[in-house]
Amino acid sequence: MSAEAAEMRREIEDLAASGNSEAAIIAHYKAQYGERILVIPDGGTGRVLFILPPIAIIVLGTILISALRRMRRAEVRSSARADQEELQRLRREFSEVIERELRGMA
Repeated sequence: MSAEAAEMRREIEDLAASGNSEAAIIAHYKAQYGERILVIPDGGTGRVLFILPPIAIIVLGTILISALRRMRRAEVRSSARADQEELQRLRREFSEVIERELRGMA
């Protein structure tokens, strides 16, 4: 809502009132300011600007999910390995206790 925007609106109204078509008004502003004047650029650039963000979100989401799954699998493997080691330690201790008790009975 700058003074320049208000001036452009008045100029567009004057151009339209004088019989210029929408295409002619757009061509006038593109010639004066370049492609950057358009909210949605003409041609492939506009399509790219609308397609790129969803594609980027999908790709980054896939990468994030994949990384989280890998981290979870590594955590489960490490936990399972620790459980196996603890089970083996307990079996050794249990075997030692049984052997001591059997020796004490003999």
